[in-house]
Amino acid sequence: MRIAASHWRSAVHVGALRAFALLTVLATMIGGPGATLADNWSMSITVDNYYDIYFGDQFLTTPTFVGGDGDWTTTETWGITGVAATDFLYVPTASDHFVAQGFIGEFKNLTTGYTFVTSDNLGSPWEVFPAGQYLAALNALDPTIPAGVWPASTQPTVTQVQTAVAYATTNGLWVATDSAASYTNGDSPLPWGARPSIPASAEWIWHDSGGVPSGAYPSPFQGGNHNEFLVFRVEGAAIPEPTTLVLLSCGIVVCGIVVAGAGTRRQRTRSLSNRP
Repeated sequence: MRIAASHWRSAVHVGALRAFALLTVLATMIGGPGATLADNWSMSITVDNYYDIYFGDQFLTTPTFVGGDGDWTTTETWGITGVAATDFLYVPTASDHFVAQGFIGEFKNLTTGYTFVTSDNLGSPWEVFPAGQYLAALNALDPTIPAGVWPASTQPTVTQVQTAVAYATTNGLWVATDSAASYTNGDSPLPWGARPSIPASAEWIWHDSGGVPSGAYPSPFQGGNHNEFLVFRVEGAAIPEPTTLVLLSCGIVVCGIVVAGAGTRRQRTRSLSNRP
């Protein structure tokens, strides 16, 4: 007796519908309307010379301040809880335009288990906005921002950072960060050496304006003004959520079950069709 191929296709269709229903239930249970998607963070960081840390949306409309410092010889470890899962991470920085400047750190999302370090390697989530390249435009939006040159040893205020972030996002001005060979923390690079509480794989990063030649240190770390102030960021979408990870895993498993089931039915169909 031969079983029609349409019966087999129907069985596969039913299996796919059941799989979709299972994923829908999982989505409701894990990330449904009642779920609270808020993340807890731990961050170890130092910057030569000044930095602040904020979380917020793509325009930094309502910033959440974490902390800041102006002494590169110390490594600060900051913690914060209840950050919206979609929030971006921002690190605005400034330097004294003298000797050297750079940014290094490790950032841990304790909720998702996702850890990343500063790096300019391919696939790094870090971007930077060189606000100093657009001071005239920013001054038109916020007169407290000088239209000419950003002064040395001056960290931007939260309002100035908000203006810069909104302008950069609206105009698509975020660019990749820069580093130099042998400038990981494990290399103990001059002038900073190995910084405590930061992994060896973390790289010193900055923005290279192309206007400060190398000297005692390679660009972009040689002291000077590389279109400061600078705002570094990591997109919220670049940080996977538990819901996404679980559903992806479940999807792979369920699809495997459907395919395996379909193969079993097809094999059984062929066996039955070979009977006299």
